[in-house]
Amino acid sequence: MESADFWNEPRSAQKVIDELKVVRAQIEPLEAAMKALEDAKVGYEMAREANDHD
Repeated sequence: MESADFWNEPRSAQKVIDELKVVRAQIEPLEAAMKALEDAKVGYEMAREANDHD
């Protein structure tokens, strides 16, 4: 999409944009799940450390 002539062919450009939307729709939930998992790991470690100090 950064190519200078990308927009010269609107149909091809639209096809690429549509494909990008599909890929993003698939990736975003995975990224959210990965972030939630990482947050859970951090929370677990914090709770574990708090228990160790008691």
